[in-house]
Amino acid sequence: MFNFELNNLLDVEGYLSDQDKITLQKYSSLTFCLDGDILEVGTYCGLSTLCMLSKIPPGKVVHTIDISSRADAWANINRFHCLDRVNFYCNGYEDPKKELVNKKFCLQFFDHDHSYKSTKDCVDLYLDNLVNGGYIIFHDYGHADYPGGTQYIRELERGLYENMRFLEFSGCCAIFQKN
Repeated sequence: MFNFELNNLLDVEGYLSDQDKITLQKYSSLTFCLDGDILEVGTYCGLSTLCMLSKIPPGKVVHTIDISSRADAWANINRFHCLDRVNFYCNGYEDPKKELVNKKFCLQFFDHDHSYKSTKDCVDLYLDNLVNGGYIIFHDYGHADYPGGTQYIRELERGLYENMRFLEFSGCCAIFQKN
């Protein structure tokens, strides 16, 4: 665990509020007793990746997916000497599924294009990879520019899947746990 302070990340570009960063750190720290790695869909400049890396236990890896190779994310993560804890995938959330088909995750963070279809597709693609007790965090819940993702998250909150329960809203994040 790298355990750097959030104020060390002030120069890393990203769209996370302070509460979002704290939320990512909180749920990352709760993965100590769970099997599996971390899945992130939507890397951007690596701010959320670094927030999670700061609190996950040794041995866990963040598998982060974006639509393009993010040289800025790579550089930011390299500055904190964490590259050995991150696997980068590009070409979108569907492309690495074949590489991740047998991978188990204890935390999944979705912060990509926020449409209804893409948000639902991510859950459909990766829910089976989430261990029981694992967490799913959706970013930008309630954002006026992303009504589709918010609509899907509201369906999840109302019990769309029997094996997922809503935990809380924190900052712009909606958090669920797999039963």
